[in-house]
Amino acid sequence: LYIRHQAATNNPSFKAIWEGFYKGVAACNLCVDGMEGLDESTEKNELLGEVYALRALYYFYLTRLYGDIPLILEPVTASSSLLYPERSSQLAVFESIVNDLKLAESSGLPATSVAGRVSLGMVKSLLADVYLYMAGYPLNKGKEYYQLAYQKAKEVLDNSYCISPNNPSYNAG
Repeated sequence: LYIRHQAATNNPSFKAIWEGFYKGVAACNLCVDGMEGLDESTEKNELLGEVYALRALYYFYLTRLYGDIPLILEPVTASSSLLYPERSSQLAVFESIVNDLKLAESSGLPATSVAGRVSLGMVKSLLADVYLYMAGYPLNKGKEYYQLAYQKAKEVLDNSYCISPNNPSYNAG
């Protein structure tokens, strides 16, 4: 079905992806809202960075799979006008993704994480991927975004935002 493009939009796989990612978005929105009243601290900023990066990741997958989608950036309640949201353009979703990743990038995240948590390396790598996607079809942002993608990817490589198998902290087992 998938290979021949005969799967309908009500296919259980598509429904599971849609619902799963939007549950993740909802959790991120609740976290951001819940942390607003907390005192400024390094831990709060790092946690917010993780949440922004995860929300960006969810939206990156959603908009690439479905195109124009609802962009929800705050908690939704039963009385909220966002309970039945309108679709946002793919460009608006990508602008939100970039904004979230820039917030995550400046949040004080650690360069790498052996625990598998969001790190600065992950954020910068994802931002390079987002810029690369924006440069081509369907947004066709072109040369400027190819350059941004190159710069972010180079930053990741130049700063070794990865854990090498030669690093004593590396554990493949």
